[in-house]
Amino acid sequence: MALRAPQDGVINDLATTTVGAVVQPGTVIMTLVPQDEQLYADVSVKNEDVGFVQVGQTAQIKLATYPFQKYGMLTGKVTRISADAAEAERRNNNASEGGNANDDSNSVTSTYKARIKLSDQSLVGPQGNRLHMTAGMQVVAEIHQGRRTVWEYLLSPVKKTLQESGRER
Repeated sequence: MALRAPQDGVINDLATTTVGAVVQPGTVIMTLVPQDEQLYADVSVKNEDVGFVQVGQTAQIKLATYPFQKYGMLTGKVTRISADAAEAERRNNNASEGGNANDDSNSVTSTYKARIKLSDQSLVGPQGNRLHMTAGMQVVAEIHQGRRTVWEYLLSPVKKTLQESGRER
């Protein structure tokens, strides 16, 4: 028996590698990432930030694989923001470092999913070579909110403290 894909691509998440293996009906055997397909960055937006994110905003995308200080960043535009938050567990590395695994520092946060359409699918390396993205690469997105002066940036924690101080329960 031979499996044929409807288009060229790269096999991702192969469920079995044993020749003659038996699979149940309806089992996903593999995932195919289409070749030359537009890649998007799917990012999580914190609950406290989602009110400032809008479709059409520009974003700078840093690829974890390629340090942005050396290879630069990709640009893109927000094309979609989820209508509802999803819970994502944020774990403290305390348990892996010998700390208490039952510590209350493990918390559940809610995040929104946003999709960013990238203007380019690769970065340019120092020698002029193209550094291509592949599906599944980790990214960090900086979605532009506007501009602030250095003074506004430095004084914002002080302003917040002053506005919230002097209150009693």
